[in-house]
Amino acid sequence: MARRLGTGPTSGVEVDDNCIQSYIKLQLQHSSQFIIYRLSDDKKRIIVDKIGPVGCTYDNFVSELQNAGSKGEGRYGVFDFNYTVKERIVNKIVFFLWIPDTIQVKQRMLYSSSVRALKTRLPGIHIEMQCNDDSDLAQSNLLQRCLERGYD
Repeated sequence: MARRLGTGPTSGVEVDDNCIQSYIKLQLQHSSQFIIYRLSDDKKRIIVDKIGPVGCTYDNFVSELQNAGSKGEGRYGVFDFNYTVKERIVNKIVFFLWIPDTIQVKQRMLYSSSVRALKTRLPGIHIEMQCNDDSDLAQSNLLQRCLERGYD
């Protein structure tokens, strides 16, 4: 069986419709600052874990990810990121895969093998960040990534 390059194994996890609906609202209406997704308790679906209202900070978003990590869980997230380039505000939607090095191997494998199912259902992602420890989540890393991509 032929496989396209760049496609890895998938876990068979499905994406809940609410994930897409909440993302479209964030993308088109900027109705929230961030969305955090998680695997359902039965590990068969990706569901919305938390929606951060407009005005939440990047630190609020990071704190939610870190809380999940401290429970031994990974997360997916999108953040509506604003930054300034040449005295003008730029807005980009950033996708995060949070798989801390400290969580169990089975949990890491499940999150990494299911990420494609979610990403392909979320159109308009500008930047992707894979973060494995707290230093990866630093806002300076996010800003550097945006500037490297030439989004100005």
